[in-house]
Amino acid sequence: MRTVHSFFMTIYDGLLRLASSCGHNKAKGWTKMRSQGWLALAEATNALLPGEQWHAVHCASVGEFEQARPVMEAYRKTNPTARFLLIFFSPSGWNAFDKQQPEWWTERDCVAPSPLDRPRYVRQFLAAVTRAEESAPAIAWLALAKYEVWPLWLAALQKKKVPCVVFAAHAVEGRWPFRRGGGWYRKAWGKLDAIWVQHEQSKETLSRWGISGAKVMGDPRFDRVLQTVQESTQHPDEQLIRWVDSRTCVVVGSAWKSETESMLAVNWPENTCVIVVPHEWSVGSIMAQKEAWEKRGLLTTVWSDHRSINIDAALPPSQVLIVDAMGFLTRIYAVANAAVVGGGFGEGIHNTLEPAAHGVSIWVGPNCGRFLEAQLLESSGGLQVVTSETALTAAVQHALLDVKVLKEKGRQSQSFARANAGSAERIASGLLSL
Repeated sequence: MRTVHSFFMTIYDGLLRLASSCGHNKAKGWTKMRSQGWLALAEATNALLPGEQWHAVHCASVGEFEQARPVMEAYRKTNPTARFLLIFFSPSGWNAFDKQQPEWWTERDCVAPSPLDRPRYVRQFLAAVTRAEESAPAIAWLALAKYEVWPLWLAALQKKKVPCVVFAAHAVEGRWPFRRGGGWYRKAWGKLDAIWVQHEQSKETLSRWGISGAKVMGDPRFDRVLQTVQESTQHPDEQLIRWVDSRTCVVVGSAWKSETESMLAVNWPENTCVIVVPHEWSVGSIMAQKEAWEKRGLLTTVWSDHRSINIDAALPPSQVLIVDAMGFLTRIYAVANAAVVGGGFGEGIHNTLEPAAHGVSIWVGPNCGRFLEAQLLESSGGLQVVTSETALTAAVQHALLDVKVLKEKGRQSQSFARANAGSAERIASGLLSL
């Protein structure tokens, strides 16, 4: 299996380089990140003070960093002199972090790319984290967010006596490598110094495949979304609050075509408003959406027409707001009474924890079986799964008749989010014990 792994990594490497040379933006970002990252990491390593080591956290991309972020913050509170090495596999994570770093990040910390799981790239990484004239990497430990267990990379670090752990792990029966053919990769899981899983189901899955010793630590995403709720409370979007006013507000978050068309079919009462945040958009698609809403007789505002230049610009009176901008969904959920979270009629639902943390009643489409938090939210009463687009239309239409029920379901979803907080501190404590 190692030979097969090496073959596919070689092919993957070659395809990335070919795509990069042909001008593919993501591939160019991937290769550029690694060509520049090793030199910067080596310089930062040699600038470490005597006795200092990196406390390394690896994230695949943006989503995994959202899990790692509260853990790193909790760790820094208890160990303020720690020097973080934040490692990304994807350039999208690297770029997003570069644009907006958290307050606790310092100039003494470093961000770097992860090596592709091939021997020569692993050697480059080890060289970059090893001081001149020394043989051991300057890494106190490596913590992997969720599932990024790369066998060759981890084996090389463990050979150098670097503790390697995975946190917020989500092991699902039938998903790689917890199915037939994944034995060599599961061995890498079994050799980790600690496995901290999100929930009991993951622990049971690991046990069925012969991996013992996993410990349930929870999901730090709950801590992160509750942080964002606190931030939005401390810094409310006054213009958005004024636009909603006293109306019942439904937010369609990360909306695909199915969710948008379902909401177009709702007969919206005058005392309601809807905010649509498309998952993907273009100038043409936004204009088409605006026309579709206005054909329904609903006055519609496009976010960028009024706030792309001045974020404090007032939004004109309307019943529909289409948000063609990224990074605002969390603050938008702060003004919602209910939310339709997109993706459930496609490959899978998007983040349901953000609206839950804001105390919002939630609807999703049927493709949510692999998202345990959605199942638990449904059990708590704060989330409803609908089986079709027409069922979604009917559910929203019915709910708008009884705002008290919406508020009660919102309280149930928020109670669920709060009950699952505290994972970040538990994981940080586990890292300190290493």
